[in-house]
Amino acid sequence: MDSKLRLKEIEIDNFKSFGKKTIVPLLPGFTTISGPNGSGKSNIIDSILFALGLSTSRTMRAERLPDLINNLSGKKEAQVTITFTDDKETEIEVTRRIRIKDANNYSSSYYMDGKGCTLTEVHDRLSKFNVSSHGYNVVMQGDVTSIISMSVNERRKIIDELAGVADFDRKIELAKVELQKVHEAVEKENIIMTELEERRKQLESERNEALKYAKLKDELRELERHCLAARIHKTEGELNGFKEENASLRQKRTDAIIRQGQLNDEIDQDKQEIIRIDEEIQKITSENQ
Repeated sequence: MDSKLRLKEIEIDNFKSFGKKTIVPLLPGFTTISGPNGSGKSNIIDSILFALGLSTSRTMRAERLPDLINNLSGKKEAQVTITFTDDKETEIEVTRRIRIKDANNYSSSYYMDGKGCTLTEVHDRLSKFNVSSHGYNVVMQGDVTSIISMSVNERRKIIDELAGVADFDRKIELAKVELQKVHEAVEKENIIMTELEERRKQLESERNEALKYAKLKDELRELERHCLAARIHKTEGELNGFKEENASLRQKRTDAIIRQGQLNDEIDQDKQEIIRIDEEIQKITSENQ
């Protein structure tokens, strides 16, 4: 947690009974503002509530926020600046300005260290110093009686609030809620991761089956290729054998035709010889008669 804050100065301009810019210094050790009724003591407290956004207009005894603007000055805006300082003399300046635009419209703006911001940003910054809108940093006069009549446990809650213990308790509860959300998110993620792991295993199994199928298919194709090559080789061998046998038969046929021609020639020669011999026999026979 950051160092402790101390309210150093309040600058009030045209807010409620403060028609002129008024600076209220709060020196170290300051404890009390005293003065007669109607002197503006309560309005100083209201200015703190207004600047820090710690209360509604009704709590500050006004029907609407524009009613907080001093109606005697003629100006249509009011502004309160609260200056805090820590033990290192580092200052934090918070300003709230309300401005009337027309009869029915007004604007309310917050500034922190001179820069425009939101009320949430103001509360977030001040909550680090245990200044919060739901705490007891400001106790109104009417609240004192109710605090006195509270039970011991209720007053203990206020003490815890002022000491910052309640803020720690709230943070612990928020942390528990956040931790539970984290546990639920982790459990959900674990379920999703388990499902994804099962799906991964399934896909991996399907992938392995597909690879196995593809491998077997490749092996089958290779086997078919080898079988086809063997059949082609065998067929080519048989064809070559048939070609050689056919060539041999053709050669034998050719040789047979040639031999047939030779035999025919020999037969013709033998026939001629027989005719010649017959003629000689006839000739001899004729001469002997």
